[in-house]
Amino acid sequence: MKKNYCVFIIVVIVSMLSTALIAQNVGISDVAITPEVSSMLEVRSTTKGFLLPRVALTQTTTAAPVTLPVASLLVYNTATVNDVTPGFYYWNGSVWVRLLSGTIPTSGWALMGNAGTNPSTNFLGTTDAQSFVLRTNNIERLRVLSTGNTGIGTTTPSEQLDVNANIRAGGVAYWGTNGVRTETRNNAGLIGSRSGFYEATAPAPATNWPIGATNSWHLLDVRSSNTATNYAMQFAGSFNDQTLFFRKTNNNGAQPWTRVMTSADYASGITYDYSTASMTAPISTMSIITGLTRTLTLKAGDILYLHAHGGMMAAGFNYGNVEFGIRVNGVDLPNGGYTKVSVDYDIAYQPFANWAISGHYPVPADGNYTVAIYCGRYGGNGDITVGGDNNTVTQGSLRIEVVRPNN
Repeated sequence: MKKNYCVFIIVVIVSMLSTALIAQNVGISDVAITPEVSSMLEVRSTTKGFLLPRVALTQTTTAAPVTLPVASLLVYNTATVNDVTPGFYYWNGSVWVRLLSGTIPTSGWALMGNAGTNPSTNFLGTTDAQSFVLRTNNIERLRVLSTGNTGIGTTTPSEQLDVNANIRAGGVAYWGTNGVRTETRNNAGLIGSRSGFYEATAPAPATNWPIGATNSWHLLDVRSSNTATNYAMQFAGSFNDQTLFFRKTNNNGAQPWTRVMTSADYASGITYDYSTASMTAPISTMSIITGLTRTLTLKAGDILYLHAHGGMMAAGFNYGNVEFGIRVNGVDLPNGGYTKVSVDYDIAYQPFANWAISGHYPVPADGNYTVAIYCGRYGGNGDITVGGDNNTVTQGSLRIEVVRPNN
């Protein structure tokens, strides 16, 4: 009979366990509980915890020591080896993934900061050639393309840093070669370039630079905002001297340059001559006014700035028209240097008049050059007096300024 009782008890226990295993939800507690209807399994305690299986993983890409794990299998790893450290891991179907734990998360970043990070393995970003985006208020603020181009205020950055907004620098903003804001550009007429500070190590093509530009040159370039055109204001100069050139390209990369002349570029000399005796203006011909002439030794490239003035007077009751001109080596100036003045001794008119002429002359070659003031009477009925000394109202004066570029 005792054996029959034992068999009966075993059957009852097995029957009860079977009923529990097929129940809709199961509750485990150290006191009687009714499990929550939304849970298949509820473990409830105020003094005890839930203990997962503890295993020693070898690495995240190998299932061992677990055999045939299924996706979502959860374990606690006790080993520190290869790429695993102690903590909770789950199998995602192909690798072990560590759950967030402590201050050193491996699959996320802690909001309160992270410690023990390794830049080669811990980072914010993507691993699938997709753009990385930062947002605030659900509005995109920054985007990093898979190419590395970074955009602020733009979703399609075309440069390493593309900012579609204002930029403020509290300190010095550096760019160009060695951070000195200077870039290298050998073509001064390059279309599509931008305003900036440049250096040319080998200026080319020659047509786009001042004549004789070789070796190292500076270039300041202020360009139109339309990069499809070639409108720019430019200044250029060699590293090795004080000569400066400028031009406005006018949509032509080979536009000629003009040299900037300063007081340091010239050596100036001024000379004066005065008429030393009165003379009668010759009739229908031009003669030198006595004393208003000077011979100078000059160099090619010199510029003469010339001015002469004086008085003329009709004798008796005469009247006449007198022409005055500046000549260099007996030839009229190519521009300027000529005037005509009339006087009439009749009391209704003026027996006395002043005359003045000015002009400039570019010296074509080295040599001696004679500057002289000529006069002649064309029309009238009597003599006209010009020239004289400092005691007469007809005295004349010649002023010659020589400007010599230092090149």
